[in-house]
Amino acid sequence: MPLLNSLRLKTRAYKKYIEDYVDSPIRSNNTVRILTNGDEIFPAMLSAIRSSRHSIALLTYVYWRGNIATQFAEALAEKAKAGISVAVMMDAFGSSKIDDELITMMREAGVEFRWFRPVKWYTLHKLNNRTHRKILVVDQRVGFLGGVGIADEWTGDAQDVNHWRDTHFQVEGPAISDLIASFNDNWVEGGGTALETSYLGSTEIGNQTVQVTSSKAAPGQTHADKLFMSLIRSAQQSINITTAYFAPSPQFCTALIAARATGVKITILTNGPHTNHAITRKAGHRYYKRLLAAGIEIHEYQQTLIHTKVVTVDGHWASVGSINFDDRSFVLNDEVNLSITDPDFVVMLDRQMAKDLAVSKRMVLHKWIKRPLNDRFMELIGSLFRPQL
Repeated sequence: MPLLNSLRLKTRAYKKYIEDYVDSPIRSNNTVRILTNGDEIFPAMLSAIRSSRHSIALLTYVYWRGNIATQFAEALAEKAKAGISVAVMMDAFGSSKIDDELITMMREAGVEFRWFRPVKWYTLHKLNNRTHRKILVVDQRVGFLGGVGIADEWTGDAQDVNHWRDTHFQVEGPAISDLIASFNDNWVEGGGTALETSYLGSTEIGNQTVQVTSSKAAPGQTHADKLFMSLIRSAQQSINITTAYFAPSPQFCTALIAARATGVKITILTNGPHTNHAITRKAGHRYYKRLLAAGIEIHEYQQTLIHTKVVTVDGHWASVGSINFDDRSFVLNDEVNLSITDPDFVVMLDRQMAKDLAVSKRMVLHKWIKRPLNDRFMELIGSLFRPQL
Protein backbone atom coordinates (compact mmCIF):
# COMPACT_ATOMS: atom_id res chain seq x y z
CA MET A 1 0.00 0.00 0.00
CA PRO A 2 1.39 3.45 -0.86
CA LEU A 3 1.87 6.09 1.82
CA LEU A 4 -1.77 7.06 1.91
CA ASN A 5 -1.39 10.08 4.18
CA SER A 6 0.47 11.70 1.29
CA LEU A 7 -2.51 11.14 -1.03
CA ARG A 8 -5.04 13.82 -0.19
CA LEU A 9 -8.61 12.92 -1.07
CA LYS A 10 -9.05 15.96 -3.28
CA THR A 11 -6.22 15.01 -5.62
CA ARG A 12 -6.31 13.13 -8.91
CA ALA A 13 -3.61 10.85 -7.51
CA TYR A 14 -5.96 9.55 -4.82
CA LYS A 15 -8.79 9.03 -7.30
CA LYS A 16 -6.51 7.07 -9.58
CA TYR A 17 -5.23 5.07 -6.63
CA ILE A 18 -8.69 4.16 -5.30
CA GLU A 19 -9.93 3.19 -8.79
CA ASP A 20 -7.14 0.62 -9.05
CA TYR A 21 -7.27 -0.44 -5.39
CA VAL A 22 -10.97 -1.42 -5.34
CA ASP A 23 -11.19 -2.21 -9.06
CA SER A 24 -13.98 0.26 -9.80
CA PRO A 25 -14.11 3.31 -12.09
CA ILE A 26 -14.89 6.81 -10.89
CA ARG A 27 -17.66 8.27 -13.08
CA SER A 28 -18.68 11.86 -13.72
CA ASN A 29 -22.05 13.48 -14.59
CA ASN A 30 -24.20 11.81 -11.92
CA THR A 31 -26.89 13.08 -9.57
CA VAL A 32 -27.29 11.57 -6.11
CA ARG A 33 -30.26 12.39 -3.88
CA ILE A 34 -30.39 11.72 -0.13
CA LEU A 35 -33.55 9.96 1.10
CA THR A 36 -34.15 10.04 4.85
CA ASN A 37 -36.29 7.41 6.59
CA GLY A 38 -39.20 5.46 5.18
CA ASP A 39 -41.41 8.49 4.61
CA GLU A 40 -38.99 9.63 1.88
CA ILE A 41 -37.40 6.34 0.85
CA PHE A 42 -40.38 4.14 0.06
CA PRO A 43 -42.46 6.65 -1.94
CA ALA A 44 -39.44 7.38 -4.17
CA MET A 45 -38.75 3.68 -4.78
CA LEU A 46 -42.40 2.78 -5.39
CA SER A 47 -42.86 5.77 -7.71
CA ALA A 48 -39.89 4.61 -9.79
CA ILE A 49 -41.29 1.06 -9.97
CA ARG A 50 -44.81 2.19 -10.90
CA SER A 51 -43.53 4.52 -13.63
CA SER A 52 -41.18 1.94 -15.19
CA ARG A 53 -41.47 1.30 -18.93
CA HIS A 54 -38.71 -1.17 -19.63
CA SER A 55 -37.18 -3.12 -16.74
CA ILE A 56 -36.89 -3.46 -12.97
CA ALA A 57 -34.12 -5.17 -11.01
CA LEU A 58 -34.44 -5.53 -7.23
CA LEU A 59 -31.88 -7.15 -4.93
CA THR A 60 -32.29 -7.05 -1.15
CA TYR A 61 -31.02 -8.67 1.99
CA VAL A 62 -34.17 -7.97 4.05
CA TYR A 63 -37.71 -8.42 2.75
CA TRP A 64 -40.03 -9.22 5.65
CA ARG A 65 -43.77 -8.89 6.24
CA GLY A 66 -46.26 -6.08 6.63
CA ASN A 67 -47.99 -3.40 4.62
CA ILE A 68 -44.91 -2.05 2.84
CA ALA A 69 -43.84 -5.57 1.83
CA THR A 70 -47.26 -6.07 0.27
CA GLN A 71 -47.11 -2.71 -1.52
CA PHE A 72 -43.79 -3.59 -3.15
CA ALA A 73 -44.93 -7.09 -4.17
CA GLU A 74 -48.13 -5.72 -5.69
CA ALA A 75 -46.29 -2.97 -7.58
CA LEU A 76 -43.74 -5.44 -8.97
CA ALA A 77 -46.47 -7.93 -9.91
CA GLU A 78 -48.51 -5.24 -11.65
CA LYS A 79 -45.53 -4.24 -13.79
CA ALA A 80 -44.73 -7.85 -14.66
CA LYS A 81 -48.34 -8.36 -15.78
CA ALA A 82 -47.96 -5.28 -18.00
CA GLY A 83 -45.04 -6.91 -19.82
CA ILE A 84 -42.20 -5.14 -17.99
CA SER A 85 -39.12 -7.29 -17.33
CA VAL A 86 -38.97 -7.69 -13.52
CA ALA A 87 -36.06 -9.49 -11.85
CA VAL A 88 -36.17 -9.91 -8.06
CA MET A 89 -33.56 -11.58 -5.85
CA MET A 90 -33.65 -11.88 -2.06
CA ASP A 91 -31.08 -13.28 0.30
CA ALA A 92 -32.41 -16.63 1.50
CA PHE A 93 -31.36 -15.95 5.10
CA GLY A 94 -32.08 -12.24 5.46
CA SER A 95 -35.50 -12.48 3.80
CA SER A 96 -36.59 -15.78 5.34
CA LYS A 97 -39.47 -14.05 7.17
CA ILE A 98 -41.26 -13.02 3.96
CA ASP A 99 -44.83 -14.25 3.46
CA ASP A 100 -44.80 -17.06 0.90
CA GLU A 101 -48.00 -15.61 -0.57
CA LEU A 102 -46.09 -12.55 -1.76
CA ILE A 103 -43.57 -14.68 -3.62
CA THR A 104 -46.38 -16.69 -5.20
CA MET A 105 -48.13 -13.47 -6.26
CA MET A 106 -45.01 -12.15 -7.95
CA ARG A 107 -44.13 -15.40 -9.69
CA GLU A 108 -47.66 -15.91 -11.01
CA ALA A 109 -47.59 -12.37 -12.38
CA GLY A 110 -44.41 -13.10 -14.35
CA VAL A 111 -41.74 -11.78 -12.01
CA GLU A 112 -38.49 -13.72 -12.38
CA PHE A 113 -37.80 -14.44 -8.70
CA ARG A 114 -34.67 -16.04 -7.30
CA TRP A 115 -33.21 -16.73 -3.88
CA PHE A 116 -29.57 -15.96 -3.18
CA ARG A 117 -27.85 -19.02 -1.70
CA PRO A 118 -30.78 -21.03 -0.41
CA VAL A 119 -29.76 -23.82 1.95
CA LYS A 120 -28.64 -26.82 -0.09
CA TRP A 121 -26.29 -29.61 0.88
CA TYR A 122 -23.88 -28.66 -1.91
CA THR A 123 -23.76 -24.97 -0.85
CA LEU A 124 -23.27 -25.41 2.89
CA HIS A 125 -19.71 -24.08 2.59
CA LYS A 126 -21.22 -20.72 1.52
CA LEU A 127 -23.97 -20.63 4.13
CA ASN A 128 -22.23 -17.96 6.21
CA ASN A 129 -21.61 -15.67 3.22
CA ARG A 130 -24.71 -13.65 2.35
CA THR A 131 -25.52 -10.79 0.02
CA HIS A 132 -26.16 -7.71 2.14
CA ARG A 133 -26.61 -5.51 -0.94
CA LYS A 134 -29.77 -3.43 -1.39
CA ILE A 135 -30.12 -2.41 -5.03
CA LEU A 136 -33.07 -1.25 -7.12
CA VAL A 137 -32.54 -0.21 -10.75
CA VAL A 138 -35.44 0.91 -12.94
CA ASP A 139 -35.26 1.25 -16.74
CA GLN A 140 -31.44 1.39 -16.59
CA ARG A 141 -31.93 5.07 -15.72
CA VAL A 142 -32.49 5.44 -11.99
CA GLY A 143 -31.09 3.41 -9.12
CA PHE A 144 -31.35 3.15 -5.36
CA LEU A 145 -28.97 1.79 -2.73
CA GLY A 146 -28.30 2.20 0.95
CA GLY A 147 -29.40 0.55 4.15
CA VAL A 148 -33.15 0.14 3.91
CA GLY A 149 -34.90 -3.21 4.02
CA ILE A 150 -38.43 -3.89 2.79
CA ALA A 151 -40.28 -4.15 6.09
CA ASP A 152 -42.59 -2.06 8.24
CA GLU A 153 -39.74 -1.37 10.69
CA TRP A 154 -38.34 1.03 8.08
CA THR A 155 -41.59 2.96 7.52
CA GLY A 156 -42.33 6.32 9.13
CA ASP A 157 -39.82 8.95 10.23
CA ALA A 158 -37.89 7.32 13.08
CA GLN A 159 -40.50 8.73 15.44
CA ASP A 160 -40.41 5.84 17.92
CA VAL A 161 -38.71 2.52 18.64
CA ASN A 162 -40.95 0.70 16.15
CA HIS A 163 -39.82 2.89 13.22
CA TRP A 164 -36.14 2.78 12.41
CA ARG A 165 -33.74 5.54 11.35
CA ASP A 166 -32.10 4.95 7.96
CA THR A 167 -30.68 6.73 4.93
CA HIS A 168 -31.00 5.62 1.32
CA PHE A 169 -29.79 7.15 -1.93
CA GLN A 170 -31.27 7.71 -5.37
CA VAL A 171 -28.77 7.73 -8.23
CA GLU A 172 -29.03 8.86 -11.84
CA GLY A 173 -26.15 8.91 -14.28
CA PRO A 174 -23.47 6.62 -15.71
CA ALA A 175 -22.90 4.98 -12.30
CA ILE A 176 -26.14 3.08 -12.95
CA SER A 177 -24.16 0.67 -15.12
CA ASP A 178 -22.03 -0.25 -12.10
CA LEU A 179 -25.10 -0.78 -9.93
CA ILE A 180 -26.49 -3.18 -12.52
CA ALA A 181 -23.15 -4.99 -12.63
CA SER A 182 -23.32 -5.40 -8.84
CA PHE A 183 -26.84 -6.81 -9.17
CA ASN A 184 -25.67 -9.17 -11.93
CA ASP A 185 -22.87 -10.48 -9.73
CA ASN A 186 -25.42 -12.08 -7.38
CA TRP A 187 -28.14 -12.65 -9.99
CA VAL A 188 -25.97 -14.77 -12.26
CA GLU A 189 -24.73 -16.87 -9.34
CA GLY A 190 -28.39 -17.59 -8.60
CA GLY A 191 -28.96 -18.86 -12.13
CA GLY A 192 -30.26 -15.70 -13.77
CA THR A 193 -29.17 -14.31 -17.13
CA ALA A 194 -27.03 -11.20 -16.80
CA LEU A 195 -28.98 -7.98 -17.37
CA GLU A 196 -27.82 -5.33 -19.83
CA THR A 197 -25.49 -2.97 -17.98
CA SER A 198 -25.70 0.03 -20.32
CA TYR A 199 -26.94 3.33 -18.94
CA LEU A 200 -29.92 4.59 -20.96
CA GLY A 201 -30.18 8.14 -19.62
CA SER A 202 -28.46 11.35 -20.61
CA THR A 203 -24.76 11.54 -19.77
CA GLU A 204 -25.37 15.14 -18.68
CA ILE A 205 -27.77 14.19 -15.87
CA GLY A 206 -25.69 15.90 -13.17
CA ASN A 207 -22.29 17.09 -12.01
CA GLN A 208 -21.41 14.67 -9.20
CA THR A 209 -18.42 12.35 -9.42
CA VAL A 210 -19.11 8.94 -7.88
CA GLN A 211 -17.70 5.45 -7.55
CA VAL A 212 -19.67 2.25 -6.98
CA THR A 213 -17.68 -0.27 -4.95
CA SER A 214 -18.94 -3.86 -5.00
CA SER A 215 -17.35 -6.08 -2.39
CA LYS A 216 -17.33 -9.90 -2.38
CA ALA A 217 -16.86 -12.13 0.63
CA ALA A 218 -13.24 -13.29 0.76
CA PRO A 219 -10.74 -14.67 3.29
CA GLY A 220 -8.25 -11.88 2.55
CA GLN A 221 -8.80 -8.17 2.03
CA THR A 222 -12.13 -7.41 0.40
CA HIS A 223 -12.94 -4.26 -1.52
CA ALA A 224 -15.01 -3.05 1.45
CA ASP A 225 -12.01 -3.49 3.74
CA LYS A 226 -9.71 -1.73 1.27
CA LEU A 227 -12.09 1.17 0.69
CA PHE A 228 -12.62 1.98 4.36
CA MET A 229 -9.00 1.45 5.36
CA SER A 230 -7.80 3.75 2.58
CA LEU A 231 -10.25 6.49 3.63
CA ILE A 232 -9.09 6.29 7.25
CA ARG A 233 -5.41 6.35 6.35
CA SER A 234 -5.84 9.23 3.89
CA ALA A 235 -7.78 11.46 6.26
CA GLN A 236 -6.20 14.81 7.05
CA GLN A 237 -8.90 16.62 9.06
CA SER A 238 -11.98 14.62 10.00
CA ILE A 239 -13.67 11.21 9.87
CA ASN A 240 -17.39 10.88 10.65
CA ILE A 241 -18.77 7.36 10.87
CA THR A 242 -22.44 6.46 11.25
CA THR A 243 -22.99 2.71 11.38
CA ALA A 244 -25.72 0.40 12.62
CA TYR A 245 -23.19 -2.15 13.84
CA PHE A 246 -19.81 -1.12 15.19
CA ALA A 247 -17.53 -4.06 16.01
CA PRO A 248 -14.15 -3.11 14.49
CA SER A 249 -11.30 -5.52 13.98
CA PRO A 250 -8.06 -4.78 15.87
CA GLN A 251 -6.59 -3.52 12.58
CA PHE A 252 -9.35 -0.96 12.09
CA CYS A 253 -9.18 0.07 15.73
CA THR A 254 -5.43 0.67 15.35
CA ALA A 255 -5.94 2.62 12.11
CA LEU A 256 -8.51 4.92 13.76
CA ILE A 257 -6.22 5.55 16.73
CA ALA A 258 -3.31 6.27 14.39
CA ALA A 259 -5.41 8.77 12.45
CA ARG A 260 -6.45 10.49 15.66
CA ALA A 261 -2.79 10.70 16.72
CA THR A 262 -2.12 12.85 13.63
CA GLY A 263 -4.81 15.33 14.66
CA VAL A 264 -7.76 13.95 12.68
CA LYS A 265 -11.06 14.55 14.52
CA ILE A 266 -13.01 11.27 14.60
CA THR A 267 -16.69 10.95 15.51
CA ILE A 268 -18.47 7.59 15.62
CA LEU A 269 -22.25 7.22 15.89
CA THR A 270 -23.76 3.79 16.43
CA ASN A 271 -26.67 2.09 18.13
CA GLY A 272 -27.51 2.45 21.77
CA PRO A 273 -30.04 0.29 23.61
CA HIS A 274 -32.39 -0.03 20.63
CA THR A 275 -30.51 -2.59 18.58
CA ASN A 276 -31.48 -5.87 16.96
CA HIS A 277 -27.96 -7.30 17.41
CA ALA A 278 -27.09 -6.89 21.08
CA ILE A 279 -24.08 -9.22 20.87
CA THR A 280 -22.55 -7.10 18.10
CA ARG A 281 -23.00 -4.01 20.25
CA LYS A 282 -21.26 -5.73 23.15
CA ALA A 283 -18.41 -6.85 20.88
CA GLY A 284 -17.91 -3.21 19.84
CA HIS A 285 -17.93 -2.10 23.47
CA ARG A 286 -14.79 -4.15 23.95
CA TYR A 287 -12.85 -1.45 22.03
CA TYR A 288 -14.47 1.67 23.48
CA LYS A 289 -11.85 2.21 26.18
CA ARG A 290 -8.96 2.26 23.70
CA LEU A 291 -10.78 4.53 21.29
CA LEU A 292 -12.02 6.95 23.95
CA ALA A 293 -8.57 7.12 25.53
CA ALA A 294 -7.17 8.12 22.13
CA GLY A 295 -9.58 11.07 21.95
CA ILE A 296 -12.10 9.53 19.54
CA GLU A 297 -15.71 10.56 20.12
CA ILE A 298 -18.26 7.74 20.39
CA HIS A 299 -22.00 8.42 20.54
CA GLU A 300 -24.86 5.94 20.92
CA TYR A 301 -28.22 6.73 19.31
CA GLN A 302 -31.10 6.78 21.82
CA GLN A 303 -34.28 7.44 19.82
CA THR A 304 -34.73 4.14 17.97
CA LEU A 305 -32.58 1.70 16.01
CA ILE A 306 -30.29 3.58 13.63
CA HIS A 307 -29.54 1.57 10.48
CA THR A 308 -27.67 4.24 8.47
CA LYS A 309 -24.24 3.48 6.99
CA VAL A 310 -22.41 6.71 6.12
CA VAL A 311 -18.75 7.71 6.31
CA THR A 312 -17.52 11.21 5.46
CA VAL A 313 -13.88 12.27 5.37
CA ASP A 314 -12.31 15.75 5.36
CA GLY A 315 -15.57 17.41 4.32
CA HIS A 316 -14.92 16.22 0.77
CA TRP A 317 -15.47 12.47 0.39
CA ALA A 318 -18.47 10.36 1.42
CA SER A 319 -19.05 6.63 1.20
CA VAL A 320 -22.62 5.40 1.68
CA GLY A 321 -24.47 2.15 1.15
CA SER A 322 -24.75 -1.24 2.84
CA ILE A 323 -21.34 -1.56 4.55
CA ASN A 324 -21.34 -1.65 8.35
CA PHE A 325 -18.24 -1.26 10.50
CA ASP A 326 -17.83 -4.94 11.32
CA ASP A 327 -16.29 -8.10 9.93
CA ARG A 328 -19.62 -9.32 8.56
CA SER A 329 -19.45 -6.44 6.09
CA PHE A 330 -15.69 -6.31 5.67
CA VAL A 331 -15.11 -10.06 5.28
CA LEU A 332 -18.21 -12.28 5.18
CA ASN A 333 -20.91 -10.56 3.11
CA ASP A 334 -21.31 -9.18 -0.40
CA GLU A 335 -21.79 -5.41 -0.10
CA VAL A 336 -22.15 -2.32 -2.27
CA ASN A 337 -21.28 1.30 -1.48
CA LEU A 338 -21.40 4.56 -3.37
CA SER A 339 -18.60 7.08 -2.86
CA ILE A 340 -19.14 10.75 -3.73
CA THR A 341 -16.58 13.53 -4.02
CA ASP A 342 -18.78 16.56 -3.49
CA PRO A 343 -18.28 18.99 -0.56
CA ASP A 344 -21.90 20.23 -0.71
CA PHE A 345 -23.17 16.65 -0.52
CA VAL A 346 -20.86 15.88 2.40
CA VAL A 347 -22.14 18.97 4.23
CA MET A 348 -25.70 17.63 3.96
CA LEU A 349 -24.64 14.25 5.33
CA ASP A 350 -22.71 15.85 8.19
CA ARG A 351 -25.74 17.97 9.04
CA GLN A 352 -27.82 14.81 9.21
CA MET A 353 -25.27 13.32 11.57
CA ALA A 354 -25.43 16.44 13.75
CA LYS A 355 -29.21 15.98 14.08
CA ASP A 356 -28.71 12.34 15.02
CA LEU A 357 -26.04 13.28 17.56
CA ALA A 358 -28.55 15.60 19.22
CA VAL A 359 -30.60 12.54 20.25
CA SER A 360 -27.58 10.42 21.13
CA LYS A 361 -25.52 9.82 24.25
CA ARG A 362 -21.81 10.59 24.21
CA MET A 363 -19.58 8.02 25.86
CA VAL A 364 -17.19 9.47 28.47
CA LEU A 365 -13.98 7.66 29.38
CA HIS A 366 -14.03 8.15 33.14
CA LYS A 367 -17.61 6.91 33.30
CA TRP A 368 -17.00 4.08 30.84
CA ILE A 369 -14.23 2.49 32.90
CA LYS A 370 -16.65 2.29 35.86
CA ARG A 371 -19.26 0.24 33.98
CA PRO A 372 -20.57 -2.88 35.79
CA LEU A 373 -18.68 -6.16 35.77
CA ASN A 374 -21.56 -8.01 34.11
CA ASP A 375 -21.32 -5.60 31.15
CA ARG A 376 -17.61 -6.34 30.84
CA PHE A 377 -18.32 -10.07 30.92
CA MET A 378 -20.85 -9.74 28.09
CA GLU A 379 -18.31 -7.70 26.12
CA LEU A 380 -15.81 -10.53 26.50
CA ILE A 381 -18.38 -13.03 25.24
CA GLY A 382 -19.24 -10.75 22.33
CA SER A 383 -15.59 -10.32 21.40
CA LEU A 384 -15.22 -14.09 21.03
CA PHE A 385 -17.84 -14.00 18.28
CA ARG A 386 -16.68 -10.69 16.72
CA PRO A 387 -15.16 -12.25 13.56
CA GLN A 388 -18.62 -13.62 12.73
CA LEU A 389 -20.57 -10.45 13.56
